[in-house]
Amino acid sequence: MRVSAAVTGHPVVSIVVNNYNYCDYVAEAIQSAITQDYRHTEVIVIDDGSTDESWSVISQFADRAVILRQENSGQPAAGQAGLKASSGTIVIFLDADDFLWPSAASRVVEAWQDGCSKVQFRLSLVGPDSVRFGADPSWRARMPRGDLVPQICRTGRYETPVTSGNAYPRELLDKLFPVPREFNALDGYLNTVVPLHGEVVSIDDELGAYRQHSRNRWAFSGGLDVERLRRRVDRDLLKERQLRSSATALGISVEPDLWKRNPDHLIHRLGSLRLEPTAHPQAADTRRGLLCCGLAALRDDEAPLADRVLTATVLLAVAVLPKPLASRVLWWAIGGGARPEWLRRAARILSRDGIRRSRGVTT
Repeated sequence: MRVSAAVTGHPVVSIVVNNYNYCDYVAEAIQSAITQDYRHTEVIVIDDGSTDESWSVISQFADRAVILRQENSGQPAAGQAGLKASSGTIVIFLDADDFLWPSAASRVVEAWQDGCSKVQFRLSLVGPDSVRFGADPSWRARMPRGDLVPQICRTGRYETPVTSGNAYPRELLDKLFPVPREFNALDGYLNTVVPLHGEVVSIDDELGAYRQHSRNRWAFSGGLDVERLRRRVDRDLLKERQLRSSATALGISVEPDLWKRNPDHLIHRLGSLRLEPTAHPQAADTRRGLLCCGLAALRDDEAPLADRVLTATVLLAVAVLPKPLASRVLWWAIGGGARPEWLRRAARILSRDGIRRSRGVTT
C-alpha cells in the first residue's frame, strides 16, 4: 500500500482518489490506480462523508490501498487529507468518477523534469458506460509546454485538463495547501497558480478518462442549468483574483481584466445575461459589450481558425437571437444537447485532424 522512495531508489507516485457519493464509479477509479504498471505507486482513497454505499465499495480495497473516511468537507479538504496520508514525491488527485490507463504513472515519471510545476496529460471523455466519445483537452487544442507565465499573465488561461489529468510535485503542493476556502474544486485553484512556480510539462496522449454524467454536465431535465452557468462565471472571476494575488506575491505583473480575453468565459457570461437577466450578478454587463469583448478576444486567441469561427458564431447567436433560440444555441454549444445535423457535420469537419492525431484512438 505504501512505497518508500528511500527503499526503492525510484520516485514514488501517490494517487489520491477523492470520493463523494460515487458508489457506482469509485471501484473503477480505485482499480485503475492499483493496477498501474509503475511498481512504485501508492494509492490513498479518501471518502468525503458519502451517504450512499461508497464506503462499502471502498472497504473492499483495504488490503491494496490506504482508505480513510472523513466528515463531508469538500474536495479540497479531501485532497489535503489524502496528501497528508501519502508519501510520494509526485501526486495525482483522481476524482472517483474518473479513471487512469495502466501506463499513466509510468508515463508521468518518464516525462518528469526537475523543477517542473506539474506534468499534465489529455483525458479521454467517456460517458457513464466508460465508452470514449472525445478528449479533454480536445485534440484540436495544442498542449502547452515550458514557461507559461507570460501567457497566463496576458490571457489568464492555458490549455489544461481537469483534476485527474495532472501530476504535481509534492514539494510544491506542501507550499500551496491549504486551498483557499473560496474554492470548491482542486483544479480551479491548483491549475491556476502552479505555472507561476515552474515550467509545465505536457504529455500529448490520453492517459486516463474524464467521465461525463448527469451530476457534472451543464444539462438538467433536458435543458441548460443556468445556475451552474452563473457559478462558472463566478469561478472564472475567482480564479482571476487568485492568479493576480499569487502573482503579485511573487513579484509578477498581470494584465488587467483578464476575463475580457477569455472567449469561453464570455459565452457563459453572455448566456447568463440572456437567459436570466434579473439574476445575472454582473449588473454592468450588456449584450453588446460582452459580444465585442468576445470577438476582440478571438482575434488574439491561439485556437485553430475553424474553432474561432464557430465560437464567434455562438457569441453572435446568443447575443442577437430571441431568447428561446439563444437558449437552444447554448444548449447545443455547451450543454450537451442533441445537435442539429448541420452542427454535427461542422463538428465532424473540425475534429478530423484531431482524430487523425489521436494515434489510433477511435471514437
